[in-house]
Amino acid sequence: MADIISFPTDKVALRAGEPLLFDSNGRRMQLFAYQYCHAEKTWGLTLWAYSWEDAEARLASITAGLTLEGQIVSVTEGDI
Repeated sequence: MADIISFPTDKVALRAGEPLLFDSNGRRMQLFAYQYCHAEKTWGLTLWAYSWEDAEARLASITAGLTLEGQIVSVTEGDI
């Protein structure tokens, strides 16, 4: 069964253009930006989290246990 993504209904956030996502339990998630340096260049990534504190906790988890799983060789529109 495919995942169902709820689109935001918070009119204030929609007006502000804030990216929102709701998890399967209806909890609001926000998009956070991370930055790091590698080979004298600055890179970034984004992750969804429930709050600033959750975003920090996710960063700590990544720092403690991130592993390389393999190269992605194909992406279809449904995967994004």
